[in-house]
Amino acid sequence: MPLSRRQTLALFASTPLASTLSPAAAQTGPSANATRDLEEQLREFKAFPGTKSFRIDIGSNTVASQAAATQLFVASAIKTFILCQYLRDVEAARLSEDEQLVVNNTVRTSASPVLLNLNGTTPARSILEAMIAHSDNTATDVALLRVGPDRVRSLIASAGLDATLIPDSTRLFFSHNVGAPLGVDIGWAGVKRVLESGHSLGPPRPPLNKRVTLASSAANLVSFYKRALGGRFFTKRATLVEFKRIHLTNNFFPNDTVSYAKGGSADLLAHSRTVPDFHALSYAGQMVVGATPVTFCFVVNWMSEDPNSTSEALAPAFADVVNGCLVAIKQQLLA
Repeated sequence: MPLSRRQTLALFASTPLASTLSPAAAQTGPSANATRDLEEQLREFKAFPGTKSFRIDIGSNTVASQAAATQLFVASAIKTFILCQYLRDVEAARLSEDEQLVVNNTVRTSASPVLLNLNGTTPARSILEAMIAHSDNTATDVALLRVGPDRVRSLIASAGLDATLIPDSTRLFFSHNVGAPLGVDIGWAGVKRVLESGHSLGPPRPPLNKRVTLASSAANLVSFYKRALGGRFFTKRATLVEFKRIHLTNNFFPNDTVSYAKGGSADLLAHSRTVPDFHALSYAGQMVVGATPVTFCFVVNWMSEDPNSTSEALAPAFADVVNGCLVAIKQQLLA
């Protein structure tokens, strides 16, 4: 994917942050310091490699954005859509979180810190928790198989999330990426062979594509989280409570802050058949300060064969920027 140098940063464009948060302290004191801190954090984000995108909404106002409508590879951030539709189907009595779901080699895949070595059954509730809290890919594929990827796509379409694409399974995406024939799932044995050999099956396919991918945009994810966490996709309060419970996290957030999020990271083949040369980091969700929701998304995609330029290498700086932005905004809201 070609790198984009086009900058569309529009800090506090039509809704100045200081006036949105604390009109009385717009120019001096803690509020002004927090505004400067946020500006500095976003400048650091701009300096990351590759294509960057972000959006931050405070309440109904967008206070900062850059290329928010750009479709990017967001990796595991798409798992929130799967959870949402699964819980909608639980709400409609089509599914149950108490149902025992099978985990074995027919659904197993890589990047599964919870279920990699599990054989047997476990409640759907545990599958959903592993998918979101631990970003377990096997759990994701079990949940997708049960709910049906087309039902998740219907939710995405009905919500108008036009930049969002999900695969039939993360294992099918892996197969597509490493050059398997179109539409062929190479299975757990095939995944292990590729990982052990360190070599793709054929010419790799770009992770961001129109066929089999995990894509969205900052605008789509912010729009989704604002509505999902506001209960717009559910008819019962208990379903919203469960959606929030599974997303509850303190990663990247200011201390003692109610917060919900899902992120993703990836190091994948794009041009090289042996060296992961496509990288991605994403994080999206919402924190609540007092009664004010702050909904956000940060995404970066870049190309590099440098072993020192991977998602793992950039992750600490990425986390610092996200945390720094949210800390500054919280300070503003409390000023």
